[in-house]
Amino acid sequence: MADTSQTVPSPLRLRRSPAEAAALVADWRASGLNKEEFSRQRGILRSALTSCLDRVLARESASPTGFIEVCPPASVNAGGGLSLEIGECLRLTGIDVSTAVTLVSALMRVRR
Repeated sequence: MADTSQTVPSPLRLRRSPAEAAALVADWRASGLNKEEFSRQRGILRSALTSCLDRVLARESASPTGFIEVCPPASVNAGGGLSLEIGECLRLTGIDVSTAVTLVSALMRVRR
């Protein structure tokens, strides 16, 4: 029979702040370890790391990234229009302010 007199203490459970969760997830991402190995090394439950990861991913997806405010110049050349560049994959030139606003709004809706 196995010796049951010595038990391994269970990892401590605690609620981490958003900053602590983000730091833990950043450490895990940088470690190159899988969740199980990282959790074992840190002495935490794998579910705690998963919970922190879920919270961080939710915050990352809730905050829009990649978009900047479009402010047209005071007077737009009638023949030129605006140039709108989004990342390296989309560049539109010669569009008016209304079209630019419509496009950005549509792209933000699709992302959510």
